[in-house]
Amino acid sequence: MMKKLLFTALAATLFTASFGQSADLELTVTMPATDTTHDDGIEFTAQIKNLGPTNMAAGDTIFYGVFIDGSSVFNSGFLLGAGGLNSGDSLSFSRTLVPPTHPTTTTYEVVCVYALPQDSYTDTGSVLLANNIDCYTLSRSLVSTPEIELEGTSTVFVANGMLNMTSTTNENLTYTVMSVNGQVVSQGNFTSNKQVDLNGVAKGIYAVVLSNGTEKVTKKVAVQ
Repeated sequence: MMKKLLFTALAATLFTASFGQSADLELTVTMPATDTTHDDGIEFTAQIKNLGPTNMAAGDTIFYGVFIDGSSVFNSGFLLGAGGLNSGDSLSFSRTLVPPTHPTTTTYEVVCVYALPQDSYTDTGSVLLANNIDCYTLSRSLVSTPEIELEGTSTVFVANGMLNMTSTTNENLTYTVMSVNGQVVSQGNFTSNKQVDLNGVAKGIYAVVLSNGTEKVTKKVAVQ
């Protein structure tokens, strides 16, 4: 009987100590709300709620990370502001990540975002992990050359009424010149350079859309 009482007292003491240090962060991906298609980076907005019972103080750290198909691709942390994160409160944060690889075919990947409190909350092993992660499916269809390269390797300008288009790549590009109301005034294709006579069009702003079949970039020019 005495051993049972001692065991009960010890268990209560351990539970009380653990309860005082316990942390339960619930993470929910709020954007995208459903499975999504994205052509370049991975964008998400996540909400972290402190389900308690321990308040997280100002200056405490919440660590978060991202898994793609089970492999860790990113991890970081941020400090809580002056208000901390009390039990029952929540906060949101957004991130954009650009993966190092760009698949050339449509790829379906499971993206999981997780959150953890700083190490001091794990001292007693009482951090609850059942709801600290949320996942969604991302459909990525990327080419080996990201759009930023098409943007950087092409030049468009107007001089003396002539539209000049140049590209430092050897790929075939199509072009479409449109007025602000959507009227197509010229279109065609070129490899390294092209000139189009715009002396007969009305003065104003025109959009020049360049594409290599998989990427597209829009540049604005002024005809004066």
